[in-house]
Amino acid sequence: MKLFLVVTAIALSVTGCARQPELPVTLSFPDFPQSTATIDLGQAVTVDVEAKNDGGAGVIWSCKGEGCGVLKTTPQSVTFKAIGITGKAVLTATSRKRPNVTRNFTVKVGLNESPDQLCK
Repeated sequence: MKLFLVVTAIALSVTGCARQPELPVTLSFPDFPQSTATIDLGQAVTVDVEAKNDGGAGVIWSCKGEGCGVLKTTPQSVTFKAIGITGKAVLTATSRKRPNVTRNFTVKVGLNESPDQLCK
């Protein structure tokens, strides 16, 4: 009976340590708290993502919208270059560890409307 109690106590202490709740993965853009940027054609913007509780896995980037341009990506950042067309581009960061966790970043692409370039 004593052996049974000792084995049960050890089993409970071992399994109790192994079942810690997993923290949720969260994504944020620390340099752009509003998750948006406005740039002109020909310009670029680099967006860093902070992925918490993902073990360093990072994200995968995608772009949708009429303003999508060239993307240069890493698991920690994206550089968006506006070429060819104005409009809105929505960059989506998708967690590699938890693909159901995403965060959107909106880039508004406009014309460089300096006074010397406007038609009169």
